[in-house]
Amino acid sequence: MQKTLLKFLVFELIERIARFRLLTQVAGDELQLQSPKLYEGLLKESAELEGLILEQRNSLNYLLNSSSNNGSGMATNPRSARQDSIPSLLQEVYSRLCSPSRVLTHLNNLKIEPETQLFLNDALLSHGKSFGELSVFLVAEGDNQAFNSLSSNLSAPNILIQPLPILQKSNPLGWLSLCETTINNLMSSTGALEALRQEVIRGRAKKAIASAQHSDEALLEDLFRHAIQLRILGPAYYFEVVAQTLLTGSIAALKQIESALFFGLNHQNFIHKSLLILHEACERSKNADLDTIPIWQEDTLAIIYRAAEKLIPSKWAFSEKQWERSIQLSERLNQGILVSSSARHSLSDVQEKLIQLDFKNGILNSQASSSTLDIYEPLSMMTEYPHSPREIVNAGWLHKVERAPIWLYSLLNEEPDKGFKRLGDLLSEQDSLLLKSIEVSEVHRVLLGTV
Repeated sequence: MQKTLLKFLVFELIERIARFRLLTQVAGDELQLQSPKLYEGLLKESAELEGLILEQRNSLNYLLNSSSNNGSGMATNPRSARQDSIPSLLQEVYSRLCSPSRVLTHLNNLKIEPETQLFLNDALLSHGKSFGELSVFLVAEGDNQAFNSLSSNLSAPNILIQPLPILQKSNPLGWLSLCETTINNLMSSTGALEALRQEVIRGRAKKAIASAQHSDEALLEDLFRHAIQLRILGPAYYFEVVAQTLLTGSIAALKQIESALFFGLNHQNFIHKSLLILHEACERSKNADLDTIPIWQEDTLAIIYRAAEKLIPSKWAFSEKQWERSIQLSERLNQGILVSSSARHSLSDVQEKLIQLDFKNGILNSQASSSTLDIYEPLSMMTEYPHSPREIVNAGWLHKVERAPIWLYSLLNEEPDKGFKRLGDLLSEQDSLLLKSIEVSEVHRVLLGTV
C-alpha cells in the first residue's frame, strides 16, 4: 500500500481505538454499578487493541517515515516486505474492535448528541422533511450494512432509519453517512436514477459503446449516490469515503469510486493541497495494480454530476464559497478557537474604511453634518455571521487530515502508556470544539432570525 494511504489508514484505526476507550470511560459509572467485570473486560480489551498497534510501532515508524522510495511512495528497502502485511494486520485489529463496540450500544448513558440534529437540519434542509421523520440509531462499528438491510424490511413509510456507528457518537466528522437513507429515498422517489440511466445509455449508443451490464448499473447507482452526497456535503465526504473504504479493506471499491469523487471535486471547483495529495496517493496505489482498468470515462462522469446538479439545486448544495470559508476556519481550529462565526470583513478592510473617514484617535474629523452617522458603516463591517454545520465539519476534516501525521508520529514515539491517552485528550478537545461551534452557530442564527 502506498505510504500516504498507509498513514491515513493507521490513523483512522488508532483514532477509533482511542474513541473506544473514551466511550468506555464515559460509561464507566453505569458499567461499574451494573457490571463491574464487564467494565474491566472492556478496558482490558481496549488495552489489548492498543498493544497490538504499539507492538508494530517499529515497523510502522520505518514504513511511514522512511525516505528511500522508488518515486511511487513505496519503500524499496528489503524490509519493505512488511508493508504488504501491515494493512491486513490493521484490518484484523479493526475487525476485533467491532465486536466489543457492540456492547456500548446497550448502555443508556451513551446517547446521540443534540448537535447531530442541527447538522442534519443543515445538510438535508427540506429534503429530510419531505420523506418523513429521520430516526438515528447508534450501532456497533462496522454494523451499518446489516442495520440497513434490517431497517429496509420495516413497513414504516413515514419513518427513515439511519444507523450511526457509536464510536462516532460525539464526533461531527463521523456524521456524514447520516444523509444516506434520505438520499436513497430522494433518488428513488424522483425518478432521477432512471433518467440518469437512460441518458448514459443514449450517450453510449452515440459512441457505439455497449449498453451497461447489470454490474455496471449497480455501480452507476452507487456513483450517483456518491455524487449527490458530495454535492451536499462538500470535500469532507471525499475524505470520509476514502477513510471508510481503507478501513474495511474495500480496495477495489476505492479504485472505482475515488477517481469519480475526485472528478466531482474538480467539477465543483473544490481545490486544496490535502485533496490533491490524497488523490495522488490513490493514483499511485492504482498504478501498482496492473489489473486496474478504468470503467467510467470522463464524459459519463460529467453526465452523472450534471444529474446530481439537477436534483440538488445550488441553494441546497455545498458551494465553492463555503469551501473557501472552511479552509479559513481550519486555520482557527489549529489555534483551538471556536469556528461558529466570522466577521464579514477583515480588520484591514475596516481600518482602510476608517482611514477613508479620517477617523483618528476616536474622533471623527469631518465637516459634514451627517458625518457622525458614518461610523456605523465600519462598525457594521465588523458584524460576524454564523457558519453552517457543514462548513464547520469540512473545516474539521481539513484540520484532522493536516494534523493526523503529527499526532500519529507522536503516538508511535511516546511512552507506551502515554501515547493513546494523549491522543484521546486531543480527540476530546477536537470534538468539544466542533460541537460547541455547531451549537453556538445555531444560537447565533436564532438571534439573527435566519433559522
